[in-house]
Amino acid sequence: MNFAGCRCSDGTSTASWQARAGLSADGRRLVHGQAHGDKILDLRFLAGLAKDASAMPAARWRAILDEIRRAGLTTAAQGVRTQTLIIAGACDPLFGDEHQQALSRCLAEASLVRAEACGHNPHWEDPAFVARAITGAFET
Repeated sequence: MNFAGCRCSDGTSTASWQARAGLSADGRRLVHGQAHGDKILDLRFLAGLAKDASAMPAARWRAILDEIRRAGLTTAAQGVRTQTLIIAGACDPLFGDEHQQALSRCLAEASLVRAEACGHNPHWEDPAFVARAITGAFET
């Protein structure tokens, strides 16, 4: 996966993020899980997803992004009146800190949890972290 030029929320480069993420020489990352023991996340899986997304014509991506911009979901988000958990990657090259904070402000009862060693897909990059965040946020 190529994140060249991307920056994490703390201003570090994505090369630094990859080092913090503990990438192994064979392109895999050890993910520690409490309930299920240690797991290995094969980053080649994520690379395959990126390859598939890259195969989509640029015009289609532009059309999708235009629809997202036109959707104007701010008003709808402001109408949400329930506990909401936002799990965001600190090194997300698509939706950075400013976007994450704006989403958090729009949702009245939102909690923003930052996955510091993750990019756009914390649920794949660190599923144990995501599981702990969900459990911690909604346990009563």
